[in-house]
This record gives sequence, C-alpha cells and structure tokens, in this order.
Amino acid sequence: MRSSPRIAAVVALAGTAGGCDLVFGVDSDAAPCGDESFAAAGSTTLFEGEAFSVSWAGDRIVYEHDGMLDDQPLPGGTPTPITATAAAVPLAIALAPEGDAMFFTSESEPPVLQALVRRATGWQLDAVVPLGATAGAPSAAEFGPRRVLVRLRSDLPEVQEYEADGDRWQPVGEVHPVGGVPRAPNLTPSGLDMLYAESTGDDPAVFIAHRRSTDAWFGAPTAILSGGYEFPQLIGRCRTLYALEIQPAVTSRIVRRYDR
Repeated sequence: MRSSPRIAAVVALAGTAGGCDLVFGVDSDAAPCGDESFAAAGSTTLFEGEAFSVSWAGDRIVYEHDGMLDDQPLPGGTPTPITATAAAVPLAIALAPEGDAMFFTSESEPPVLQALVRRATGWQLDAVVPLGATAGAPSAAEFGPRRVLVRLRSDLPEVQEYEADGDRWQPVGEVHPVGGVPRAPNLTPSGLDMLYAESTGDDPAVFIAHRRSTDAWFGAPTAILSGGYEFPQLIGRCRTLYALEIQPAVTSRIVRRYDR
C-alpha cells in the first residue's frame, strides 16, 4: 500500500439519528484521544459480517459479506464487490483513513497479508506490503508518512510498527506484545492512539492506548467498552467508535457504531 499525497483540510462525518453532524479537520484530530468510556454511548446497527473497516470521514465502509468484500458509501449507498480478492476469504481488513488503499489478510495457512489501492477502474492489488500476518488501519497521510501496526504472526502477540518510505515500509522501533490476537491493532488517523479488542477470556473489552509522539511507543491500555468485539476503530474527534460485536448466543456478528 502506497502513501497518498492528497491533503484533505476538512472532511464531514454524517450524523445518525439522535446525534448531530460533526465537521472536523486535521487540527482537531492531531492530539491523542482520552480514555472516556463508551458504555453509555448510543449505538447504531450497520451490517452483519465477519470483518470491516471504515474511513476517517465515516463516509465509506469495506466489509466482508458471505466470504466476499463489499465497498459501500455511508450512511447509505449501493455496495460494490471487490473482485481483486475474490479467491480469498478475508481474515482482516484495514482501510486507510483516506479510503484510497487498504490491507487485506486472507484466511489461509499461513495467512497472507496483501495491499490494495483504489484506481479509477476499482480496487487493485499492490506490491507494497510490510512483513507480517495482519495489519491494522494505518495513520493518515495528512500527519506525515503513514504508520501501521502489524502482527508478525497471527498466533502470537508480537507487533511491529512500520513507516511508509516511498515504495516500501520501514520497521520503526522494537517489537512489542499487544493483545487482540490474531488481529492487528488499529491506529487513529493521527497515529497517536491504538485500539484493539480482547474478545475472549473473563473480561473481554475494547482497549485504547496513547502516546504523545510517534517517536515513542504507547502507554498502558485502558478498557473503553466491555464485551466481545473485534476491529475497533475510533474517529470523529474520538467520539465515534465502530466495532464488530460478537454475540455468543447467535451466529451473526454485527458492525455497530457508538456515539458519545
């Protein structure tokens, strides 16, 4: 996945019932988020699926449906199948904040991490991929070279951070253990927060951790939403959380949006 040179000064996030529209720019997302809980936040049901990822503006979602990937505008629109990965079932999806590129991991043995870029003719495979098994949502190009967190093996906690450097991804810093195996943590657009979910164990929850600068690693994580979830993403001035809810009593998995 290649870095985008595009600069977006202002983007709009469409509101849902019970909430107002949010308009935000680069400056308003340039600081770390807080640890405020989403326990009392209102929620909206979006889709059923096994994996998903949303854009920074909240105007686009890519999600798995019946083993295939669909690309759909939000809050409503016609889904478009992504045929570049038609032969592989997705284990994980990670859309770039600008919605112009994404990482994709096929559910194979071993899992294969791939990158796709959006062209005029649709999504196409790209050869620029960091070393690892699954990748989280990267930071936005507006804040400098994109960063991404990659789980090196799908069955182990070790995560490596990478930075985009032209047509390659360069490792940054040391390898760190992070929860949420086998998924990789998602970054907020600034790259100053990471989110991951522990969906098993005695206290499943969505966790967030922060840093003041991309020169440092993240501090201790804090739970912001209890329950079984996967693929948590935080956008909209840290007030909008998307997560895949895992319901043990039923077979469906629901993508939900939480607004504080």
